[in-house]
Amino acid sequence: STDADHAIACAESLLRRSSKVLVLSAAADDRGTLRPSPLLHRLGIPSVAAEELLSPITHTPAVAEEVWPDDVTLPPLPSPELRGGASVLKLQAACGFLAFAEMRLQSAAVDPCELGLDASERGNLVHRALESFWKVTQSQAELRSLTAEERRRRLSDAIDVAFTKFSVPSPGWSAAYIGLQRERLRHLLLRWLDVELERGPFTVRQREERADILIGPLHLRVRPDRIDDVEGGVVLVDYKTGHRAHSSNWLGTRPDDPQLPLYSLLMEPNKLQALLFGRVRPGSEMKWHGLATNQTVLPSQKRQAIADLELRRDEWDTILTTLAENFAAGHADVDPKNIAVNCNGCSQRLLCRIDPTRFNSSTADDAEGEEESDV
Repeated sequence: STDADHAIACAESLLRRSSKVLVLSAAADDRGTLRPSPLLHRLGIPSVAAEELLSPITHTPAVAEEVWPDDVTLPPLPSPELRGGASVLKLQAACGFLAFAEMRLQSAAVDPCELGLDASERGNLVHRALESFWKVTQSQAELRSLTAEERRRRLSDAIDVAFTKFSVPSPGWSAAYIGLQRERLRHLLLRWLDVELERGPFTVRQREERADILIGPLHLRVRPDRIDDVEGGVVLVDYKTGHRAHSSNWLGTRPDDPQLPLYSLLMEPNKLQALLFGRVRPGSEMKWHGLATNQTVLPSQKRQAIADLELRRDEWDTILTTLAENFAAGHADVDPKNIAVNCNGCSQRLLCRIDPTRFNSSTADDAEGEEESDV
């Protein structure tokens, strides 16, 4: 036929112009065994088995497995004084090996690079601005007495101080970008000051002041965001810009966020009236979360948020002391509390070499990201 003659002419032309031609032909498909095209036989192209074209396979001997008994204890801590505040207890609760790697081996991931301010920097600006605002406006009564214009002016001054203290702007950022970040922060914190008025009366006693605390064999330096005087005692306030800040993070023998429970141990007996997360986030997520001894401190608290904080402090003292002792004793087992939360994205997985098949039993939805600042 005309098509067959044309195919033969094209193939012969290709053979004349090429020193070597390799034609691949499938041996089978889903319908069964296939034969090479008759055109190849007509052109005199010989059939060659695939094995003749491949180099002989050489088998590399497997590396012999070396098993070392895990029976050597870690050396004692060079010093009971640790940097990072409550972070060592948080890491130990999440996974003993994670605390060992980050706090003793000083193994850390490279910080991701972002265009503009990252989540941590935005959170730091929130902390610095509120610290400066409450330095001038020292009580809820004074805040309530301000006119709308006076409140905006004081907040603008506090934001200016925050940007001055913080290492911004970068030479690569435009004035328009910095102005946009200032306006974003102003809008966010103006709304937050309304949330501060939802509490019972308070006077700000301390703002971002450092304190030392002995927990088990460890000597930690901490810095509570704020301590307020209220009727009958004090309230501890911790600002959070992430959406996960909740009192459920303080439960169990391996609490997800032991920071405020640790701070509570700084307070005198029977003086602690509330532990509160201030969720400084846009929209409906901007609210208080925590535990209080009564609804006078925070009238909006639900009934289940009323707790005996003295009893809780005793429990936290025992739990946090155990975590501190385990860290100091070198308990560095690869034992994540929750694989989906603690292992997904963990920078220490190259060191701990956890079996990745264990991730199949957990869903990644449990480890959704958040913008969080913990200063």
